[in-house]
Amino acid sequence: MEIVEVFNNKFVSSASEEKFSKIHKIECEEVLDNLGYISLNRNSIDASATDKEINNGVAEFRKELEISKDVFKDLYPHMKDNETNYLNENELDFLHQISSLEGEFHLHQYSLNEIAKNPILSRILNWRLFILSIFNDSISPKLSPAVNKQLNKIGKWCGINETHEIIEVLGDCEKLSTILVKQNSYPNAKYEHIIFFKNTRQKIRKEGIDFKNDVTQFRSRLVFLPEESKNSFHNKAKNLDKVEFIMKDELHQLMTRLVQIRLWLFGTYQGNLDNDLGPLSLKAIDSFISYIHENYGGETGYKMTDLVINLKKNYWALNVQFLFTALLPVITRMEESKRSETVSEEIGKLLIKLNNDSDRKQVIKEIGKQIEGDQMIPQGRNSKTRGGKLFLKSIGRFFKRIGSYIKKGINWIIKSIKNLFKWIKNGVKILLRELKKMFSMIKTAFSFFFSKRVIKTMLGDKQIITDYDFNFDNITSIHNIDAELVIKHINKNDAITQALHEVAEFLGTALHIAIKIAKGPVGWIQLGIQMIKALSDNKFEYNRLSFTFVE
Repeated sequence: MEIVEVFNNKFVSSASEEKFSKIHKIECEEVLDNLGYISLNRNSIDASATDKEINNGVAEFRKELEISKDVFKDLYPHMKDNETNYLNENELDFLHQISSLEGEFHLHQYSLNEIAKNPILSRILNWRLFILSIFNDSISPKLSPAVNKQLNKIGKWCGINETHEIIEVLGDCEKLSTILVKQNSYPNAKYEHIIFFKNTRQKIRKEGIDFKNDVTQFRSRLVFLPEESKNSFHNKAKNLDKVEFIMKDELHQLMTRLVQIRLWLFGTYQGNLDNDLGPLSLKAIDSFISYIHENYGGETGYKMTDLVINLKKNYWALNVQFLFTALLPVITRMEESKRSETVSEEIGKLLIKLNNDSDRKQVIKEIGKQIEGDQMIPQGRNSKTRGGKLFLKSIGRFFKRIGSYIKKGINWIIKSIKNLFKWIKNGVKILLRELKKMFSMIKTAFSFFFSKRVIKTMLGDKQIITDYDFNFDNITSIHNIDAELVIKHINKNDAITQALHEVAEFLGTALHIAIKIAKGPVGWIQLGIQMIKALSDNKFEYNRLSFTFVE
């Protein structure tokens, strides 16, 4: 039996492979739908694409990507030969990044004219406008004829005149929401720093929220609102006849949607993005506050009554300014200097801290229960598979606190883990996605290390072959070289470097023994890359940001 088969038998069961396949499909659907390569009902529990729809969407994406190589030269996700009909890990990372609403892709570096000429750039801008809900254009490879009008409308509300600045804030919902609430007034809008919604106490109680009005507390948080907005709110609270009209205002709907988007990006909200602050939206705020309390080790501090008040006739009000400028920014203060990028990494650190083997098994068992439980809960398209930027900033502190209180006993640790997955609604999917990606890397590393260690790249009649011996010395042979072939080959070699490094971190001692010294082969591969670059006279650009798994 080959070593890879042993690895598969020992580490990847058929049940695990099934979960990884399922989360991979969900992730493909998510990013393809974001940019309009497939079309799913985001608010449907049963939303799912057929294999044919996914295959067609992937084919269209790859076709557009091929003609956009120069545009995305620093991010281009080099593909394998004989690529599958589903997206690979590099393509998924690329699509996550360019469709991010947390400032990860700088679309504003391109002019509106350049965006209009490129199908992928056009899709990105259309996605940013579409998600705000007040512009009903579909997500397509062409910009709407009304795009200038739409951008100008956002710009006026934000107090921004330059088109590139408007495009920038559209790609960062944290920045967009903060800029909006800090404006003193809004041209041609009825919204004035407070949003209204309808709900019943009965529905809220069903979500486990025991809400009690605290008028004094709520009013104390209005102190930073413009005087005109405060007076306007007090008048509306006494006379609710005009509230229904205000709720239909475009900017009011936009601010309501941004509340849902911000909580959705963080992970506490997985309900419909529908501009309606129902019980699930309030539950998301409540979960966020509970998460903050858990991180700081107490139940005092922020309360729901800081920003929410129940008015008459089932009308409610939410202080959006307080949410965006006081409550949500608390997360940024939780960021650790040496923060992790993944939930799985933090769980691994916690397991190392547990000296008792039975305690480790209990933690793993509980995580297994959470994964199994999540598989049985039907969830719609709003279930994100990648951890939000703010969530990942704070997760290190969460687990650090758990680790520092190990003396409280395993039951306390298990309770904290249960709470985490209760508050962060997409926590299981984030974890499964991370494990799926890691196992893919492990298989790549093992396949290379315990095979002939030959990396071959072909492009028509051109080819490069690098043969690594047992000590990772290498011989590279080149036939009809060109820059594109060299870049592709370097990415394959670099993929092995990345995989070996990641696997060394993930498997620790086990892999250390198997390879002896992980940095040995990694170092030799890097030297091999330098030789390839020298042979090609350096007439190309070497991109460390992307990598491709070898066949």
